[in-house]
Amino acid sequence: MNAAMLRDLVRELQQEGKTLVVSTHIMEHAERLCDEILLIDRSRCVLQGPVTELKKRFSKKRLVLHGKGSLEALRAVSGVRCLESRDGVIEVELDKECGIAAFVRCASDVFELESVTSQEASLEDIFLAVVRAGGAEGRLGV
Repeated sequence: MNAAMLRDLVRELQQEGKTLVVSTHIMEHAERLCDEILLIDRSRCVLQGPVTELKKRFSKKRLVLHGKGSLEALRAVSGVRCLESRDGVIEVELDKECGIAAFVRCASDVFELESVTSQEASLEDIFLAVVRAGGAEGRLGV
């Protein structure tokens, strides 16, 4: 209940045009409450910017599929970089060059698609990627 009250208060202050500084280790909170972030690792800034831009920059072309058919046939579709299936949910990562619409057209030829959902990177995914790369923003194309 306190978390919901705090979230409502933060949103109210944002609507009033106030700037708030929030310090948290819980990336989910930062993702829900903040417009811009500054990620710090070992006392140094490793990444900063608007949350929406960072999520776009770091999101790979990941899709969550539901459907029926051969996973091997789906894995063979042009543009599939990685395919994993767990508990009836199929996660596909596409090559950067592969368009999502083109993939869906080709995949529907070999697999009975029921739904396709795009999956973006979370702030936690982004933080871990940056820290694992040593925080070298230049190497990450930031």
